[in-house]
Amino acid sequence: MLTHIYPLMYRLLAFLSSLPLLSSLLAPPSPCYSPSLAWVSPPIHSTSSLANPNFHAVFASPPSELYIIGDIHGCFHEFQLLLTKIHKAKCADVPLKTFYQRVIIAGDLVNKGPFSLEVLDFCRSNSILAVRGNHDDSALAVFRGSKRTSPAYHWTSSLPPTTARWLSSLPYTISIPDHDLLIVHAGVIPDRKLAQHTPYEMTTMREVFKRPDGTYETIQHRSQQQQIPPDSTPWAKLYNGEHGFVCFGHDARRGLQKEKHAIGLDTGCVYGEILTAFVSPGKELIAVQANMAYSKKTG
Repeated sequence: MLTHIYPLMYRLLAFLSSLPLLSSLLAPPSPCYSPSLAWVSPPIHSTSSLANPNFHAVFASPPSELYIIGDIHGCFHEFQLLLTKIHKAKCADVPLKTFYQRVIIAGDLVNKGPFSLEVLDFCRSNSILAVRGNHDDSALAVFRGSKRTSPAYHWTSSLPPTTARWLSSLPYTISIPDHDLLIVHAGVIPDRKLAQHTPYEMTTMREVFKRPDGTYETIQHRSQQQQIPPDSTPWAKLYNGEHGFVCFGHDARRGLQKEKHAIGLDTGCVYGEILTAFVSPGKELIAVQANMAYSKKTG
């Protein structure tokens, strides 16, 4: 029942927060993302810009158990069902506020599904960690007017500025040394330092191939106008673990990808399939079935 009531409550609060008198009362005291993360470079939280100069963050003192969830894409009800299932199965005696601090989203919180605003508000208000995905970046670009809107992004017209600042403050990777984990949306290029990755690569790559000089080139979409060499390979198959075990999303066409040093968690919830969580340590998987298909699978 609450999962049906919450979206209505959120839209009411979003309207109230847009009113000048109430916006200052409902806004959080700081747009800062999370005090539990240490930034590789000092964080800059600007109320005048949605640009995020902090690509990489370190979760230096994490809980003993973490739950990494794949692409949600606005599927708020399934997100709630999965959180409930994890909580009951793994830590029913832990208060919900503490439990939420053990959850990390592998990017693409928004778009395609019906409740992007609700997903963002719930994560922000409950201090749930996340990395940025390509759909999160696109939503921010539409919100600030640097990308032309389309029906898929009409929801951004109701995005509260405080929530937009929270979304813009998400890092592109979260390293968790105590768990030997790295969280990224799309992937990392084998044999390349994190600092040498671009946001575009970290949020869009699916495959790589070797250039004549021995370095890797990324492939984003097999449908794009790009000459794809026959030896191109999903990046996770070539990754040797230099940044730890990687949890990523983004590639719903391949679904669950289990490799020696990485796991792909985009299992197509928004397309009517499942929403999946990875438990660390132990590498257990917990999943729920989608209520319905909200979008046609495109990649």
